[in-house]
Amino acid sequence: MEKQNPSATQWIIKILMNILGLFLCGLAIVLAVKCGLGANPWDALQVGMSNYLPITLGQASQIIAFVILVFNLTRKVIPGVGTLLNAYFIGFFIDVSMKFGIETPNGIPMQALMLFASLVLFGFGIVIALKARIGVGSRDALMEYLVNTTKVSVLYIRAVLEIFAVIGAIFLKGPMGIGTIIAALTLGYFIQFAAKVIDYDFDINKHYTFKDMIDDRRKNKEQQAE
Repeated sequence: MEKQNPSATQWIIKILMNILGLFLCGLAIVLAVKCGLGANPWDALQVGMSNYLPITLGQASQIIAFVILVFNLTRKVIPGVGTLLNAYFIGFFIDVSMKFGIETPNGIPMQALMLFASLVLFGFGIVIALKARIGVGSRDALMEYLVNTTKVSVLYIRAVLEIFAVIGAIFLKGPMGIGTIIAALTLGYFIQFAAKVIDYDFDINKHYTFKDMIDDRRKNKEQQAE
């Protein structure tokens, strides 16, 4: 499928959309960590890493993003500008949001509300970032790659990925709780709901990647040489 090279104005809009989505993701992760019911699976894994290594929670997120990015390259999932933005900015916004002074609320109802808010924000944040179609974040690329290759619903694929993160979090003694299990089983539903609201189809092939940039540059040179 041929993809059109975005104009300068379109690039600005797409990058701002992507960063907005990543900010929502970073804030959602902090809400999940602070809710008091157990962090989301990937967040629990990242907290566990930060407990053993001299790194922040955001830096742990960046490390995991880079590792998955390398794995995705072995699956021939080509990154784009959005992939690099995702790898850096989610971790950056996690550390920024940690400075907002968000406290664990008193009482199960308010803690459950904070957990719910984190799931909603994360679902919409992910889809808003993906909607820009300038490259998929490493974890999202893995998710979309599995959705496209297995033809299994995103809610099941995401649940499997979350369960793998739970296993890692248990090994690293990350903050686990009922909220971790709820997130592992339901985050796919929140992402799918956000995708329906925003009209996103999880087609990784529609993203404008670095390969598309190179191809467009080559075509332009060939046209100029004619």
